[in-house]
Amino acid sequence: MQPSLALRRLALADERALLWCNRHAERRYAVGLFGTISRIGDGLIWYVLILAWPLLARSEGFQQAAVLALTALISVSLYAVLKRRLKRPRPYATLLGVNQKIYALDEFSFPSGHTMNALSISTVACIYLPWLALILLPLCALIAASRVVLGVHYPSDVLAGAALGIGTAAAVLKLAAFL
Repeated sequence: MQPSLALRRLALADERALLWCNRHAERRYAVGLFGTISRIGDGLIWYVLILAWPLLARSEGFQQAAVLALTALISVSLYAVLKRRLKRPRPYATLLGVNQKIYALDEFSFPSGHTMNALSISTVACIYLPWLALILLPLCALIAASRVVLGVHYPSDVLAGAALGIGTAAAVLKLAAFL
């Protein structure tokens, strides 16, 4: 199979998955639920977690909070640069049949900043306090899904955001080990 044909097939699968998710969330309660989950991922929850970290982690709390803050800063900076350079339009702007169900924070789609931030910060938090995985990993999955359901991201945007978030966390943790 030629690479261009393979890429076209991946893009078509991406569009079909988005349309399926977007159409199957037409009920008011689904839009309300996923809209709330998406707003939770806007950033405030992560900043509250970082500020509360010294209470959760106790003896190493301030040092770990600094690592979490660095993770957030790098994640936000990286996705902002990538979005401005790659300039992939939001699906509701280019794909017929997509119903935008929430206001997007910016005009570009790739990668999903909500997903990237959620996974970068949650990965570091779960390394430090593994019991938080019971709360944070399902929350990350819901935030990522909400972005597709609400029509503001393609599934590939979310997958890329997840991979970049985990990669950012790994890089920051390696850096922190040397400090």
